[in-house]
Amino acid sequence: MSQLEKLPNELLCDIVDRVSATSFESLPNLALACKRLHNLSAPLLWNHVLLPWRLNMRSPIARFIVAHRGNKNIRALRLQPQRSILNAFRIGMKHAFDHLDALCECLGSLSGLKTFSLFLDGLVDSRCTLPGPVLARIVRALPPSIIHLELDTECIDRIYEDELVKDPNDHLCLAISDRVPYLETLRVRLSCICLGLFSSLTSTATTRPKSKLQRAFIRCDTSPNSESHLGITSQVCDCRLPQFKVGSRGQNYEALAVDKLAALLLCLQTAGSFPDLQRFILFSWQGKDNKFDNQLHIRDIATRSTTHYPAKYTLRGGNDLNVPELEDKDYTCYMIRSHDSIDFVGDRKDLESAILHEVAWKELPTGVRLAPTGRLPPKTPRLCTDGLVSASYLRIKEQEFLSSGAIEEPWLPDAASMSRAAVIVDEE
Repeated sequence: MSQLEKLPNELLCDIVDRVSATSFESLPNLALACKRLHNLSAPLLWNHVLLPWRLNMRSPIARFIVAHRGNKNIRALRLQPQRSILNAFRIGMKHAFDHLDALCECLGSLSGLKTFSLFLDGLVDSRCTLPGPVLARIVRALPPSIIHLELDTECIDRIYEDELVKDPNDHLCLAISDRVPYLETLRVRLSCICLGLFSSLTSTATTRPKSKLQRAFIRCDTSPNSESHLGITSQVCDCRLPQFKVGSRGQNYEALAVDKLAALLLCLQTAGSFPDLQRFILFSWQGKDNKFDNQLHIRDIATRSTTHYPAKYTLRGGNDLNVPELEDKDYTCYMIRSHDSIDFVGDRKDLESAILHEVAWKELPTGVRLAPTGRLPPKTPRLCTDGLVSASYLRIKEQEFLSSGAIEEPWLPDAASMSRAAVIVDEE
């Protein structure tokens, strides 16, 4: 180690940069090599942070709060509540709230923090709950430096149970709304949303507020039967309607009126509230009457357009056909048609990636999530087919299986029916 201490800073900085770029997971070990390497590595080491939240006073979040209050080096933070804390919230355990005050105080002290993500996709089940008022407190505690915000609760958030939220400070939509004027990126998937999400942009007689938003995404599944891939009800409800009550699936929920939300956003855009907007996607798997209608409808506020992609179920996916390209797919797949009238096949996750690639966040190997970057062209969204399988190739394989007797009937949608379909773009 004494030899390292003798090296000039230029060489040590080069070592740190190379390790960070090629093997970031080794950076903590490098920082322990000597004091100088620790000092040079610290800004990079804590640049991006994945923070697990467990029901334990000695958990990583407790140590983080003590050690990193006021840390100016942290630029991106992903808060990852674990099932233990989410189950505790569900049953109302007081101990679940022990870290909340200290966490909010710590978050507010991170003056260099620009990206905050709470992303629970695949990490929860139906026994988990993350109360809306808890989320609202966290969002309000974030420092003014935040410009990228992601809130994806896998629809386990709960704004209220038997009645509307009485305290505006507990209302998650209003907490997000206060951030909207300063955000460049926003990604939202919640179980309860209302038009208050953009109330901070409402014009008055003397002011016309503007937002710095460049890319935004809101998930808007409105069918009472819609589910995530984990079997959790993912219907988005209007959190300002008093008849909504969280409970069993059979209840009559009042769904979010997506058309009203879109109309509000279009009015705000017309009024000049989004001068820098490049893409603002409202996405749902359901069409009219809350049913899948053999089309996927992608509404983009930035280009004031709705794109309708022809899409049909396939009869089977997965490994049944012994096609390597389908090995990692779900059993239920879809065929979708591109703008170029070429058909592709993929499961739900594949199709969402193809459709939403321009607003998708990137997940690093460390688990930290970062907002999309770059400038988008001023045109309607188009599919990215990199993760999809060519339907032409699968039709060849299908004929081989039919000829050999491996399958008794075609599993792909009829080619003639797809040939009559076309991508349609409606201008608002």
